[in-house]
Amino acid sequence: MKHLNVILSSLVIIIVGGGLYYLTTNRATLVGEQSTPSPRQNAALAEQTNAEGEITVIVRPLELSSDASPWSFEIALDTHSGSLDQDLMQSAVLLTDTGQELTPLRWEGAEPGGHHRAGTLFFNAPSSRPQSFSMVIKNVGGVSERVFRWDE
Repeated sequence: MKHLNVILSSLVIIIVGGGLYYLTTNRATLVGEQSTPSPRQNAALAEQTNAEGEITVIVRPLELSSDASPWSFEIALDTHSGSLDQDLMQSAVLLTDTGQELTPLRWEGAEPGGHHRAGTLFFNAPSSRPQSFSMVIKNVGGVSERVFRWDE
């Protein structure tokens, strides 16, 4: 009987560990992200993470081709304390190296609240193709400014 308990406990640990491994290595598939990058995505336009303070913010450019309007960015927020009540329409801005400052057009995703939020933030495309651009997200999780920068 004692050996049966050890075997069952070991199986439970293996199954739970395997499940956690699957969830963490297949995050893109599970949350509906594209598993194959678009032609515009390269190392310079990769996903970026900022884990300052109590909230982790992940920003990933989605559609930034020269003929794309609007530009879109997937944003994920994660915390283990508090609630994610930030209004990204008010706290995010896109800045180009040519001096343009673009405010968001719309947010499509989870409503404020909870410990995990994800969605897509849309901006008008810049009037001319920048060599570099940054997304600045202000006042999220006690961090006054988080800067995500991409160079073409």
